[in-house]
Amino acid sequence: MTLLPLCPRVGLQRDRKKIAHINPDGLKKFTSLLFRRESSFSFNLSSLPVSDYTLTMPRVTFYLLQQQSTKAVRDFACRLTDKAWRSGMPVHIHTDNAIQCETMDRLLWEWREDRFLPHEIRSDDNNAPITLGHTDPGNIKGALLINLASGIPGFYKNFHRTCEIVDKSPGPVEALRQKFRDYKTDGIKPELHDISAGGQH
Repeated sequence: MTLLPLCPRVGLQRDRKKIAHINPDGLKKFTSLLFRRESSFSFNLSSLPVSDYTLTMPRVTFYLLQQQSTKAVRDFACRLTDKAWRSGMPVHIHTDNAIQCETMDRLLWEWREDRFLPHEIRSDDNNAPITLGHTDPGNIKGALLINLASGIPGFYKNFHRTCEIVDKSPGPVEALRQKFRDYKTDGIKPELHDISAGGQH
């Protein structure tokens, strides 16, 4: 798979260091301005293998983490987002509510000093390749869905692939079992991947 090159940004690292001092409204203006200036954030899905985004049934993958913490789940979600976007794939992160959505929004801004993940909370007029939300985002062609919500979203079949991330705490493990049953009832056979502590995907 051909990786899409990152477009050069003058002073990007300098701007990233200033992000912590920008209030939420200023941060949204910074993001919108960046997207308007750099049209190369749009994706050329023709560079992806056809089988990656024309499946007759959506592909569902469960990632089983060895840690017992919500932080581990969120960190792994950032890793998946980073990998998918750099492979040329749009990403949508779905959460249970606005508070969780804002938490992930902040974590994506803080993700690694040497990386930049262009993202916005989903709205009708944004054009970010990475979006977040807690309601139905509509159909995002060829996109990866990272589901951090407690249940299966009714719109998951609008995405060619869905990723579920589960840590080893009792609550999430029970949620895993229920989600797994629900997907199978819906005619989907999920894949399972054990992720060792600190392991790479």
